[in-house]
This record gives sequence, C-alpha cells and structure tokens, in this order.
Amino acid sequence: MEMIKKPYISIICCVYNGENLIEDAILSILRQPYQDIELLIMDDGSTDKTRKIIQNYTNSTKVRYFYQENKGPGVARNNLFSKARGEWIMFLDADDFYFENSINASFVDELKRLEKENVDVIKTPKSTCSFEKTNFKTYNLDKVGTFCDTITESTKVYFEFFTLIYRKKIILENGILFKTTIPEFETIFRHECVYYSK
Repeated sequence: MEMIKKPYISIICCVYNGENLIEDAILSILRQPYQDIELLIMDDGSTDKTRKIIQNYTNSTKVRYFYQENKGPGVARNNLFSKARGEWIMFLDADDFYFENSINASFVDELKRLEKENVDVIKTPKSTCSFEKTNFKTYNLDKVGTFCDTITESTKVYFEFFTLIYRKKIILENGILFKTTIPEFETIFRHECVYYSK
C-alpha cells in the first residue's frame, strides 16, 4: 500500500450554508503553487448544497471533508485540530479565499527557516486571504511571541487570528481551543497561542 505523504501545512475551514462561496475557497487552495498542503473542511450542519459542492473535490487528496451538527465555527475548528496532519495550521473562512501565489516556494522556505528557529506563531505582513485587495508584499514573516510577555499584555497584538500561522504542536500541547462561550473567542484563541509561543 502506498504511503500518503504528510502535508506540511493544514488549512482549516468551517462552513455553514456556504453553497455560493465554498467552491471559490476550495479552488483558491487547490490552485496554490505549493502543493504540500491539505484543506480540512468542517460542514457545520449545512442545509443547502454545501456538502454536494465540497464532495466534488474530495477525490483530491488535498481536500478532506467532515460533518457535524450545527454547533458554530469555534467548535468546528476545535474538532479539526486533532485531524490536521500538517506541522503548521492556517485558517480560511468559507466566504474568503487565498490569493493566487500566496503559498509558494518563497513563503514555505521562510516558514521552514523560522521553524528551525523554534518559532511557534508567525504573522504575515498582509493577510493571505480576504475579499479586500491585500496580499503578501514581502515574505519576511515576523515572530509574534516577542510581542506579548503575558496574557494581560496581549492587547498589544493587533492581528486577526486568521492572519497568523500557528505551529500545530503549540495548540495541541497546551490544549488551546476556541472558547465558544466567550463572545471574543477568536481573539482569546490568538492571545493564548501567542502567550505560549517561544
């Protein structure tokens, strides 16, 4: 039996009734020049044609589809952490997409360099994904951990959680989850990852 190569980057996406947008999100990943990635999609109880659209792409080894009853995006992302096989976690919402050439050889070379320096959380100068016209301008990614010494000082970190790249082990080893009973659960997740980063 042929061994499936472990992806280097796992991209986590959750979707609820996203039939009009999810295909663009999927294609934006499949068209990236760097191919050692996986896209994990949690269908959060969609009642439209979302499942059917996603299943058109599950023949690709890069797209993995999961389903749960509707519990919200935080729970959906939490349930995907243990399923991710990559060294690094990135996020993509179903109504967003990654710009062309966002994940390319230069990006990955810089990521691997920082990994050798034991960096756990990396910010991008601009978001890789949005409907806004922003994109990577340079590949000099910055260590985020130095911006935050304690959780109480983490308000100094002004990045949206989806503009950061997280080493998977920092999430799993510290039991970091989206705390979905808190309104700002995405912000708290980001702060916890930064707090525990090297």
